[in-house]
Amino acid sequence: MVAQQTQTLSAPFVEFRDISKTYDGASNVVDGLSLSIQRGEFVTLLGPSGSGKTTLLMMLAGFENPTGGEIHLAGKRLDRTPAYKRNMGVVFQSYALFPHMTVAQNIAYPLKQRRIPKGDIDRRVETALEKVHMGKFASRLPTQLSGGQQQRIALARALVSEPDVVLMDEPLGALDKQLREHMQIEIKRLHEELGMTVVYVTHDQSEALTMSNRIAVFNRGTILQIGTPQEIYEEPNCSFVGNFIGEINNFHGKVTAVEGAFARVRLSCGTEVQGLNVLNAVICQTVNLAVRPERLALAADGQGGLGAVRGVVRTLIYHGDHLRYEVEVAGCKGITARSSLERTDRFEPGTAIDLSWPRERARVLDREEGK
Repeated sequence: MVAQQTQTLSAPFVEFRDISKTYDGASNVVDGLSLSIQRGEFVTLLGPSGSGKTTLLMMLAGFENPTGGEIHLAGKRLDRTPAYKRNMGVVFQSYALFPHMTVAQNIAYPLKQRRIPKGDIDRRVETALEKVHMGKFASRLPTQLSGGQQQRIALARALVSEPDVVLMDEPLGALDKQLREHMQIEIKRLHEELGMTVVYVTHDQSEALTMSNRIAVFNRGTILQIGTPQEIYEEPNCSFVGNFIGEINNFHGKVTAVEGAFARVRLSCGTEVQGLNVLNAVICQTVNLAVRPERLALAADGQGGLGAVRGVVRTLIYHGDHLRYEVEVAGCKGITARSSLERTDRFEPGTAIDLSWPRERARVLDREEGK
């Protein structure tokens, strides 16, 4: 298992310590997970369905209890505190608005439950509506609002209690692509303006890259890697992370030499190529050499230089801002390259070409998860 990483810049605001969760006593949904979150951070829990990310969020909210381990908030143990005593704002995909209440009444509901004086409630509801640019909709019912407007109201309701942490579980999943992208910008704006601490759950990699300060990539109940969006995308520490975040090409082969930080790999087609030896692989080890499509350089057959991989173009697709090539390479599947529209040369389907890359842009990773 890849070692998990935690931030040590200052005392964490939210801290999960060796958290485990099982429902049947036999298998763990969350398995010995540790994670530290700083005050004011936007941390996204990213992973496939069933990877444990929502379960971790529900334990932070108090809707689930950990089987083992501890959760701390601002240095104090939190996992023994009932959900209603935790100052958490929660936003779900389903909005969870009361259909018989107006927008203002929906937002005021958690404050009334805490017996806040009416004058304070009115002021705080008005402020929350202004934060999400919905001040003119206070008297409307949820059924009179669009999906995006309802999600703004759900967000305002989460903010009105001035929570210590805002928890979001797939909040944009029900919106169409254009509206989802707009709401991503709005949530990011609120986070930056208010300085709030956000823990966000999604399986949408683009959403995570757009919004987060840091991303924790989940699989099988644990965190494989945590880092900034750029670190996760450019420097995956295993093949699962590389394949889950964006597109990546997997060249399988065996290590023939280790040269400092780099490894030389002989591919199935016989060509020897190089990449950063992230895996600390040794000679004769079977590995996966991973390269992003935009890092591949295309050249005419025989013009790619020493170490270029020969392939044949199978598909050329115009994508508006770039050209996408699907290339057949012996012993490899699904090799993809991207090329700028500014290039004057194009390689039509059936053309033999050379593929190459800067060795520092390729990463030698584990083979098993690269399948």
